[in-house]
Amino acid sequence: MHTVPDRVPGELSRGGLRVLVIDDDADSCQSMATLLQMEGQDAHVAFDGPDAIRQVATLNPDLMLLDVSMPGMDGPEVVRVVRKMELPAQPVIAAVSGYATHYHKRLCAEAGFDHYLLKPVEPPALDHLLSIVAEGRALRDTAGILQHEHRAAAYAFAMSEMEFEDVLLDAAEKMDEQSRKRSLEKIRRQQKRTATWLDQETVCSPEQKAKLRTLLRVLRDRAAKMRLPAEHARFGPFDELEHLAAKLMAQGYTQTSRYEQRGRKQYFLGPEHPSAPDEKFYVLVWHEDGPLETF
Repeated sequence: MHTVPDRVPGELSRGGLRVLVIDDDADSCQSMATLLQMEGQDAHVAFDGPDAIRQVATLNPDLMLLDVSMPGMDGPEVVRVVRKMELPAQPVIAAVSGYATHYHKRLCAEAGFDHYLLKPVEPPALDHLLSIVAEGRALRDTAGILQHEHRAAAYAFAMSEMEFEDVLLDAAEKMDEQSRKRSLEKIRRQQKRTATWLDQETVCSPEQKAKLRTLLRVLRDRAAKMRLPAEHARFGPFDELEHLAAKLMAQGYTQTSRYEQRGRKQYFLGPEHPSAPDEKFYVLVWHEDGPLETF
């Protein structure tokens, strides 16, 4: 997973870019790296394609200055491999070539290069390229920070809503029957909205969503029992409740299809609310005192 880097959002300074220089000419490669380091860049070198690929996997460079013509594995081959790698962010890759022909430029474009520089690389061209890469990195970092903040805010809001629902349930216990019924109906609608949001939500992490679902289930179970204080009730997925209903049948209970009418030794299994048959969670209620532990 991409971690949010420790950089200032919107910072367009060219300094601090991770640059990998690849050239089989060691002197030329080292000279370029030294120049970049003098400008404040974090420069690294590789003298062949395989070494460049190994360094990309660990370094995750912002920019690759890649010689096109190298013995063995040439520049376009390196780019094709890098573009298939799973990286936190794909690097900007600039071809560094001694050829100015349309053929060589098209070859690099098809391979996946982003820019094409002619040897020897002129300082203004290099400065302009570094500025472009720095700006792109700053925008990417800002987006990552905003996504992180959005995730934290969404999770905090959902937790706050559920904590308040718990307080509302505490208050409902002290209300008269009519007021309690209205309050529980309001809570039921809010819980349904929360369940729908969790099904569609894509910002929170899987761990956060699992914690929210567990808390929601506890609150829905509590609310279901409060709506039916004189009876036994269980709340959850249909297949789980169906298993419990089978145990009731084994003890002589019969099923009723009417939520409102349950006689002794009868149970109802269906949507938590009769007007919402599409709900994913259901309630099982049965009419007769008995220890819950048997189920």
